[in-house]
Amino acid sequence: MKHKTKKHLKNHLNKTLSLLEKHGAVSVPAPSPSVIPFIFDSLNFKKVLVLKGPGFHDILSSFEASLRGVVAFPYIKSFEKGGHVVKSFSQDVFERSSVFFSCSPNSVFTCVVDERVLDKPALFNPKNKKILVGAKGCSRETLLEFLNKNKYTPVDSISSEGEYVIRGGVVDVFSFGRPFPFRVGFFDENQPIIFFNQSTGNIIKKQDFDYVYPCPEKNKITIKDAVSSFYKIYYINKRLVIKKPLERKKDIAESPDKITLVDQLFYKKNKERGSFLYSKKLLTEGCNINGSFYFPLWYNSSVVDFSDKQIPLSGSLKEGDYYVHEAFGVCKYLGVLSFDDGEKFSLKFLDGKISLDIRLLNKISFFAPGEAENIALNSLNKTGLWRKKRSKSTKEASLFAESLVKRYIKRESTLLSGFEVDKVFLSSFLGAFPYVDTRDQSFAWAQILKDLVSPKPMHRLLCGDVGFGKTELAIRASFVCALNSSKTLVLCPTTILSEQLYEAFAKRLSGFGVSVSHVSRLTTKNQKKFEAYVDGNTDVLIGTHSVLSQENVLKKSSLIVVDEEHRFGVKDKEKILLHSPGCNYLNMSATPIPRTLQLSVSGVRSISTLVSPPKERKPIITNVFYFEKNLLKTLLAEEMARGGQAYVVDNSVKNVKSLYLYIKKTFPFVAFLYGSLSKKEIKKTMQDFRSGSIKILVSTVIIESGIDIPSANTVVINNANMFGLSQLHQLRGRVGRSTSQSYAYLFIEKKDSVTADGIRRLKSIKKHTSLGSGYNLALEDLDIRGSGNLFGYSQSGKSSVGFELYSKLLATAIKKKEFAFYSQTEVEIGSSFISPSFIKNNGERSFYYKSIADCPSLEALKELLNKTETLFGKLPKSFLSLFLTKELSLLSEQTPVVKILKRNSFFCVWFSQEGVQSVPVFLEKINLFFNKKGLSFKFSAEAVLLKIQFEYVEEDYYILLKEFIKFLYV
Repeated sequence: MKHKTKKHLKNHLNKTLSLLEKHGAVSVPAPSPSVIPFIFDSLNFKKVLVLKGPGFHDILSSFEASLRGVVAFPYIKSFEKGGHVVKSFSQDVFERSSVFFSCSPNSVFTCVVDERVLDKPALFNPKNKKILVGAKGCSRETLLEFLNKNKYTPVDSISSEGEYVIRGGVVDVFSFGRPFPFRVGFFDENQPIIFFNQSTGNIIKKQDFDYVYPCPEKNKITIKDAVSSFYKIYYINKRLVIKKPLERKKDIAESPDKITLVDQLFYKKNKERGSFLYSKKLLTEGCNINGSFYFPLWYNSSVVDFSDKQIPLSGSLKEGDYYVHEAFGVCKYLGVLSFDDGEKFSLKFLDGKISLDIRLLNKISFFAPGEAENIALNSLNKTGLWRKKRSKSTKEASLFAESLVKRYIKRESTLLSGFEVDKVFLSSFLGAFPYVDTRDQSFAWAQILKDLVSPKPMHRLLCGDVGFGKTELAIRASFVCALNSSKTLVLCPTTILSEQLYEAFAKRLSGFGVSVSHVSRLTTKNQKKFEAYVDGNTDVLIGTHSVLSQENVLKKSSLIVVDEEHRFGVKDKEKILLHSPGCNYLNMSATPIPRTLQLSVSGVRSISTLVSPPKERKPIITNVFYFEKNLLKTLLAEEMARGGQAYVVDNSVKNVKSLYLYIKKTFPFVAFLYGSLSKKEIKKTMQDFRSGSIKILVSTVIIESGIDIPSANTVVINNANMFGLSQLHQLRGRVGRSTSQSYAYLFIEKKDSVTADGIRRLKSIKKHTSLGSGYNLALEDLDIRGSGNLFGYSQSGKSSVGFELYSKLLATAIKKKEFAFYSQTEVEIGSSFISPSFIKNNGERSFYYKSIADCPSLEALKELLNKTETLFGKLPKSFLSLFLTKELSLLSEQTPVVKILKRNSFFCVWFSQEGVQSVPVFLEKINLFFNKKGLSFKFSAEAVLLKIQFEYVEEDYYILLKEFIKFLYV
């Protein structure tokens, strides 16, 4: 398909090629930066792209995503050199390109350069040679020797260039000169190396071999000297000007070839009858070249790529962090110690230290990072206060679990008629969506539709990063609901978001005869709208928290959608189920709270995730600078120059007013916004910003949730260190909703006013620029904030014992309410440990002990095993035994089995008498099992336990125990 497309393209551009050969310089249409790589792909020469004016990063993102051998040299502005907290995006790109071009000049096919840096030293003659890895590449020892020689840093987890991680037979390397790290395995010489996104784990590409580059050196060679043999291409006024190497002509021939853009809606309407060609070099839009249509390869849903696949990322327990021990309370984790009888982990309390077997790491739960202030350690000798706190939290978790499980059981027993679907009408509605679904969107929609036609009420969490298409799926669900003469209620946390959702729903639904209404403090005649909804004249009602007081509205709703669900309290969500227990319930969130995920994976409700971004979206370039008024003015001027809009955000109303007055002196069409303004002012300001009559909006975090203005592509967040990571990510998500390159600038005051946690958040938000990294940010925010407010919003019940322990207590309480008999089974069989020779890093070794011990389900354990084997290759027997031991423990949880112990060739299994209803029947069943296996056993009764003892000398004892438990209870 690729060669066919390229051949056709050459035929259609032969006039351009002929003119170029004849005149030496030609101009051809290029209506969008996204089609330039597609045009270049047909031209068989090396090329350099010299840009004039704005648009450098728009071009760069198109090239990096579609062509190999791309380097870029942006102009480094003065404020980027000295005013940054962490290195700017442009500096990163320049330095990376310098290494790659200097070390692999023959691999550079496209050089994107700002002409202002053509004469600046940008390259060097490397003293050390690059090294080949992968097929026919170097050995593991040679690679490690090279890394150490070239100043690479060993770390626990890859985050930036010049770092590497060793994991058994697998090495992760983030080479200098590369935008992404790669993973290479040395246990199989035919295994490909895998480039992956360090934020999300998404696989970028696989290939047989590649190079690791030496450390950067001082630049002495200019770009102009390095590209003298390249064609020169300028992108000016949506046209490409192409000049042959060394060509100095000023007159330029204009190609008669015509190239126009074609959108996704045209493709959807015509794909069945059109004769279309596809190309990987087209990223977002299709194009029409002299009457022939070309579209991005991803439009063709039958094509599979690596973007849906992920590789596992590892973790580590950090010495010095605060943890909570179940029995003794808050302590400090001191790391792993080696003793003659094995490894132990050390904990520091107020009045001493203890060392525990490393397999007991599941007894501790994360509480706060080591940098956290005012953390009081508990005492080993005075545990009364801690026991009270734990008992209180256990009781809270139990009460919450009881009400929760009762409610869900009631919902499960509620039988609905199930919605019917007019497939023709629904297909027409889906066809009107002006975009091609991502693969995740298609799958999530199939799951939601299956729920809606089911006789049981839907209870689903739809989790996806900002701008990944959650709203469209909610609109489709409400359409199916309306087709069945049923009503949909949509709840969201802010008035501005409710207005935006109303516009989105009305735009999609009104043309199909579905009536949509909106209530908030910004609207009028709200009571009449409630009545119209209850009486049957309105199909979809969109509103904020205030709707929860309308019991009739809740009772009338067949489908209830809660957007930004983590912004609603537990009581709010419980109120919905109280008044409408049989409703179909769809929660949506970009950063779901882990408690919500726990409920999802425990089977209480289903989960759909949108992890693949829309293909046309570009990662948001994020920079962190110290605050300067002139810099603010410069950044806003750059956005205004390209005809866009900008947000300026601060968390203080006073600062918003001050920034507004300053910006207004330079720029027209500026407005400000904060929550205590009158509803008339808020509504008017947002309408003006949405229409484009206001170009710069200075605001508080009132614009945090869901606001979608495609022409707003710059956001400046002042005092960024005062925000949580998830909040920064949400605010950053207000831009980047179009195909234009978007920017987020995080401003902070001078260094002495920023805490260590603040710097960590800013570095993290810059690191996690990839689309789809929102949930990773939420977890990292939990790691930074510890047991304080989670994601900036209070959650009940966990502040005194830490979030992780409270989550465990809640999960245990839910299991106890769901199952007639539940026990946490202790299992000790065989030699189960992780050798320090296999995983050398103590923190990472501890991470795996704890991760295995903490697995809440067999599914989670299987997933962890798959990820661990992908990460390390074949596991040693002792490491694998940890997984087998945990599997037996999980299998036994819902049974009376309380302990399984192996000593040499003898096995003992203890049962709770409380869980054994009839001892004779129990013994008869056990006798039947051991007779089949040809084994003898001994039975004894203790105080509250029953004991079975037997001898088994074969190596497959784990399989025997697994069969035994399943025979008795499954």
